[in-house]
Amino acid sequence: MKTKRLFLKLFLAVCFLMAVPAMRAEAADSLYLDRGEKIIIDENGAKYGEKGEYIVNGTGYTITGRASGNNTINIEVPGNLTLTFDNITCSGTLNINIKAGIVTVAIKGSNRIVAGTGSAISINENAQLHFTSDISDNNTPNISIVGGTSSSAVKGGKFYVNGKNLSVSLYAGTGSKPFGEGELSVAQGTLKCFDNNGSKSEFGDGKLVQTGGNIVANGLASIDMSQEIITGLKWGDYDFWMHNEMVTPEYINTNNAIKINTSWHGQQFEIQPKKGSGGTTTSSIAQVLDIPNRRSKPTGLQATSETTAGEYGSIAKVNETMQYSSDGGKADGKEGRVSV
Repeated sequence: MKTKRLFLKLFLAVCFLMAVPAMRAEAADSLYLDRGEKIIIDENGAKYGEKGEYIVNGTGYTITGRASGNNTINIEVPGNLTLTFDNITCSGTLNINIKAGIVTVAIKGSNRIVAGTGSAISINENAQLHFTSDISDNNTPNISIVGGTSSSAVKGGKFYVNGKNLSVSLYAGTGSKPFGEGELSVAQGTLKCFDNNGSKSEFGDGKLVQTGGNIVANGLASIDMSQEIITGLKWGDYDFWMHNEMVTPEYINTNNAIKINTSWHGQQFEIQPKKGSGGTTTSSIAQVLDIPNRRSKPTGLQATSETTAGEYGSIAKVNETMQYSSDGGKADGKEGRVSV
């Protein structure tokens, strides 16, 4: 009889456990969006909701999971904060508000943030957001950020993109632009700008600084060092500045370009569309380009002569700091072929 009662108790216990959803072992440094609660990070640590208990971690936090409802992350710290976005997905919405602090986020895997209302990421005027990359899983880190209706994907403050193999895609909400106000700097990785239909678009409003990396957007100037020109500029629509002083460059009418002056190498060059250019009556984006140093004279090369008459030889130990051409002299005006 006792055996039957024991068996019955075990049976009921197993049934109860099967009816209870599996509980996840939550890491002490991780914050989970699929809990469906507001995440607050401030000087005391991190917590779920206004009345939640603080989770204190001195090295930062990993934010992961699926945002299935209307989710919010509020960040207000007095100094530096380190986060990791680890494969964040959105079947619902997620808005991130950075009210204060210098926030560095390592992007890991594929992430997607979709705003409910307003911009998906809002950065206060004196706050900063830095995107870097986490390639520990050998995947290409990427993040897509989608603005709400009539709102940009990211707005305000200072936003930096600087990560190896990192891809950041900004999608404007209907009737808006990918970036609104503030300053966005690209040093490494790729920034892509799209409208709400997923077509390549203009960058937006504010200031765009490019010291490296790639930017995929309409209406931007770009540097062509092979010809030492800056292209994509319609004459009369822009003012040009260096060291807070306006300059008047030589314009090349054939391809809407200006010639890079020899004194500009290694300097920052600011392009400010004139008010009302392009048929608009509002202030336009300022674009800042880092003009590379001119390549130096090749040194320390090793030549190998042709082995058969009419064949080409090769030149070894060429690197990117040197002036050379591998296309018959079209780029740098020098004949010959090289082996890099």
